[in-house]
Amino acid sequence: GEVGVLRWSPGGDYLFASHGSGGRFRVWHTDSWKSMSWAGGHGHVYDACWNPEGNVLLLALEKAAPLVALHFTLGPPSLDAQLLPVDLPMPAADGDGAPSPPSVRSLAWDSTGERLAVATAGGRVVLLSSRLDPVLSLSLVGAVEGPRASSLGSEAERHAAPRVALHSQRAGARTSRRTLAAAF
Repeated sequence: GEVGVLRWSPGGDYLFASHGSGGRFRVWHTDSWKSMSWAGGHGHVYDACWNPEGNVLLLALEKAAPLVALHFTLGPPSLDAQLLPVDLPMPAADGDGAPSPPSVRSLAWDSTGERLAVATAGGRVVLLSSRLDPVLSLSLVGAVEGPRASSLGSEAERHAAPRVALHSQRAGARTSRRTLAAAF
């Protein structure tokens, strides 16, 4: 079937491919081109990203848990892996209420593997601290929200500063809220 998302691991040892809307995906070890495939009721794979060490592949899914991590337990050339759900801490939708369920569309890990940016369907970018000990865990750092596309009438509104909510490293404890005068 059609390939949706295609990602090399940082060292080039693995190649990931998702296949269409059925939720099937495959990982190849690139020396032998042996592969392992996964299928299930998780729906479309929106995005995937590898941690810098290349031993964890994070997937944004349409159904089930919004994020799952494929942990390669033995490293290359092994394809032995565990697919585990990842708890995704989210800020409140309006800054004061309960967190809204996320629909993750895009993922980006920084080069150190300590920070993860997650873009949601609503246009919010959630900033997370990531830790691998022994499995992936995420802590909320903050969120950035740009102006909604439907509200971008004037030139000034199109260049409006994003709204930023910052959180302390302690899970969910809000320490400050600021609006930054920087382009998003």
